[in-house]
Amino acid sequence: MMNYSEIVSHLLTAVPDFGAADRTWNADLPHDVFGSFALFLCERIRQGKVGSWLDQAFEFLNEMASSKDDAVVNLLVVSVLEIIADDDKCRTFAIAHLSDQGRSLLERVISDWGPER
Repeated sequence: MMNYSEIVSHLLTAVPDFGAADRTWNADLPHDVFGSFALFLCERIRQGKVGSWLDQAFEFLNEMASSKDDAVVNLLVVSVLEIIADDDKCRTFAIAHLSDQGRSLLERVISDWGPER
């Protein structure tokens, strides 16, 4: 079960490529870590750097979307999906790779915070 108190360690285990990248984030601040993770995802998607690590990343985001811990879902929405919603290529990629729950959360973010269409 995914819970907020262990979410950063879960991320670093699930997506080791992110943990191995330049660390400009503070591991004690989950919103800082996940905001940086969202930027990392979008940068790689824009550069066409796809692969198994990206499947792992979206599998992890889908787990977050289905978490029973409201703090985990809030972290996903506020620190990841709001960043994804602001980038056309990243948003399109995410819509194709998120679960129904994850896509529903992203669509809610887009309607509330996303760019004008």
